[in-house]
Amino acid sequence: MPANSLLQKFLAPFVIVLSGGLLAFSWWIEYSLEKYVEQTVEEDLIGRFELLAIQPQLLVELVESGSSSEVFQVFAKKTRIHISIIDPKTGLLLSDSSSLNPPKGNRSSLPEIEAAINNQPKVTKRFNPAFNTTALWFARRVPNKFGNDLILRVSLEIPTKTPQAEGLFFKMLLAMLLLVAATMTISLLIADGYRKSLNELRRGAARFARGELRKKLNVPDDSEIGELIQQLNEMAAVLNQRFENLENQRSERETILSSMEEGFLAVDKYHQVLSINRAAAQLFRLNPEKVIGQDLQLLIRNFQLSHSVHEALTTQQPLEKDFQLNDSEENIKHFQVRITPLRKSSGDQIGALIVLHDITRIKLVETIRRDFVANVSHELKTPITSIKGAVETLIDGAIEQREVADRFLGIISRHSDRLDSLISDLLLLSQLEYRDEGGIQAEEGTLQLVIRHAVGICELKAQEKEISLVWQCSESIQMRMNAPLLEQALVNLIDNAIKYSPEKRHVEILATLEKSEVIIEIKDQGSGIDARHLDRIFERFYRIDAARSRKLGGTGLGLAIVKHIVQSHGGTVSVESNLNMGSRFVLRFPTTIPNKTELHEERKESETFS
Repeated sequence: MPANSLLQKFLAPFVIVLSGGLLAFSWWIEYSLEKYVEQTVEEDLIGRFELLAIQPQLLVELVESGSSSEVFQVFAKKTRIHISIIDPKTGLLLSDSSSLNPPKGNRSSLPEIEAAINNQPKVTKRFNPAFNTTALWFARRVPNKFGNDLILRVSLEIPTKTPQAEGLFFKMLLAMLLLVAATMTISLLIADGYRKSLNELRRGAARFARGELRKKLNVPDDSEIGELIQQLNEMAAVLNQRFENLENQRSERETILSSMEEGFLAVDKYHQVLSINRAAAQLFRLNPEKVIGQDLQLLIRNFQLSHSVHEALTTQQPLEKDFQLNDSEENIKHFQVRITPLRKSSGDQIGALIVLHDITRIKLVETIRRDFVANVSHELKTPITSIKGAVETLIDGAIEQREVADRFLGIISRHSDRLDSLISDLLLLSQLEYRDEGGIQAEEGTLQLVIRHAVGICELKAQEKEISLVWQCSESIQMRMNAPLLEQALVNLIDNAIKYSPEKRHVEILATLEKSEVIIEIKDQGSGIDARHLDRIFERFYRIDAARSRKLGGTGLGLAIVKHIVQSHGGTVSVESNLNMGSRFVLRFPTTIPNKTELHEERKESETFS
């Protein structure tokens, strides 16, 4: 049993109170017995006084013979009383049954004598030397045949406890002890029952405090604690249901916040973080479990954001701003931040809600569209200007000169062809983007046929530079594809390889099947590409050497078309190149084209807005 158990706490005061009660009751019994004995002796004393007072002959004998009267002595001894005769006038002792020669001192100051003199007799209690013990005294005036009153005083010993009284006392004490023992036993049994119930209640309360609300408490038979435990069980059930509802709501909220692409932050009015979702934690490279309660300004060292939060908390008005963030790779990200003050239902401000919307993609699209318009305008302006100039020259009279006219007509023809190529490529890109949204029409086919046709188309240009086209593809390689589009992508890559390769070199086209992936490699021995251009060569109108590209007849859209065609097949395209060491383009295709949703997700992850 624990040292400070409830039973011990209950037992100690119970024993103390019971022992104190037992002692008090014993004292009361003894006191009551003494009073009873004293009252009995008093009644006996008065009775014997009256018996003596109604015998005048005996009183005369006492007065005349004094203490030497044999009758006096016999009567006193027989009645076991101490008899005295006092003169009320002088207070002197006239005779006394306790001695033949009693002292003659004045007795008028004694309380019973004083009361008798004043005719107010009373019983007094004091020590009696005749009995050598405490006794009761009573005195009263009695008439004398000589015509004067005398004071007759009698005294009776108060006996110590009699055997009967002592026997009664011990019987009562024993009965009381038995009663106390039985009471303690019954009380302890009852207390132990309550202790067990309370221990069960304590253990159950401890489980409830730990959040274990499903396991109910055992309800005992006793009504009071049983009713309390039943109410606790009902309370636990209600709390468990509420906790489950709160947990479900929290899980739903966490799921919603985690699935949000926007960064979400909640701070109190002291800029300490209350909540953060996964997107915001990843954006600022924070651990969402460790930032709660920390100062936002210390976690995110961005003056624009900190100043905006401070402004929203100060003005207590919603705030919306755009700002930039540089990550560890020195890439600039653009965000639109909306800060809304948070308030209680009472209207008191508790903090602010910060929503970060990544608009980097939107900004990039705007930049690319702006560049695209500028590039298209430039690409269109150059041939149109040339055509316009040639036409004006012909109109001014050059048409009459055959050689001059042929030269300017050739300029018009070449630039018309360039415009046609440019417009054709733009239309093809537009069609590819449209097909990206709706999916391409594909069917199972043999890759070897597509490569053979692409090589055949480029064969004449290769022969002009004495470049050999070496290709290899097994007849067994089958894949789902749109043959004309795939052929166009291969033609663009092979044509570029021929353009940028010196004469009398060779271009390799190799197709292999690895597990469920078809890999097509186009390698040349050309001038190669500087590493700083590799990330952008698939963008529209991006040229490493613009002058050389236009001279060779390029529109700047060939590689962008290749990328879109490959992506529409669910594949990827990459390039490896070094200056003066040639280039290696690698196209990877799944043997089956993913569905439209999967294709959109893959393209969303890898798209660079070329």
